Amino acid sequence: AIFTYHQWWGLVTAGFLHGGILHILMNSWVLFDLGTQAEEVYGTSRMIVFYFVSTVTGFFLSTLWNPGLSVGSSAGIFGLIGAMIALGVRHRSALGDHIRGLYIRWAIYGLLFGLLPFFAIDNAAHVGGLAGGFGVAYIAGLPRISSGINEKLLRIVAGICVGITMFCFLEMYLWFAHQR
Repeated sequence: AIFTYHQWWGLVTAGFLHGGILHILMNSWVLFDLGTQAEEVYGTSRMIVFYFVSTVTGFFLSTLWNPGLSVGSSAGIFGLIGAMIALGVRHRSALGDHIRGLYIRWAIYGLLFGLLPFFAIDNAAHVGGLAGGFGVAYIAGLPRISSGINEKLLRIVAGICVGITMFCFLEMYLWFAHQR
């Protein structure tokens, strides 16, 4: 639906909009726990990039799979789950195995929860977010102790992600203002 109406900005803004108070409370609760863990392991810049990319990949897949509207931060949340799974895959050790297993269970529980018939949950956004977060985290890896070029580049990319998000909200506002 986003591409049908040339609302490309919806791939970003949908991740910050919610369908009600319970929806935002549930997502906030998970994001509070999971976001803290992902930021502690990967750092703020990487977490921002993971969240941004997984939101876009999640809502891109959602748009291809389902022409209806979909909103919520769960595409980004599943992206952070994917990032934590990537951590476990890249770092082969007992701790890595434990981390990978824990977050694979989180992903499975989330996807199974999305199959419940009385909730309108967009599993396509979840799968797209999971894949996007895993892919970017696998490539980006963990922060380095030194402040090398990769770390500076990731800070710049995180700033660009924030800037694009702000621009998308401006585009959304202008689109709605023009519809009046």
